[in-house]
Amino acid sequence: MPETGTWISILPPVIAIVLVITTKKVLPSLGAGVLSAALIVGGYNPIEMVKLTWEAFAAIFGWTVPLMVSMSPS
Repeated sequence: MPETGTWISILPPVIAIVLVITTKKVLPSLGAGVLSAALIVGGYNPIEMVKLTWEAFAAIFGWTVPLMVSMSPS
């Protein structure tokens, strides 16, 4: 049986809606919703959130530049 969503899955749209209502700024509010969803999908790991967001935008807009995330100092 497939796993069903939890109550946490409703947080990104709620965050976006609340921010739109309070700030009257749609695009930053939608961005916050997207980032909060990526944070949940990435297992609450901020680095994974950035990676997932970058990969999704790259796929949508056809970007070919890979995101280089390195934890070692240069």
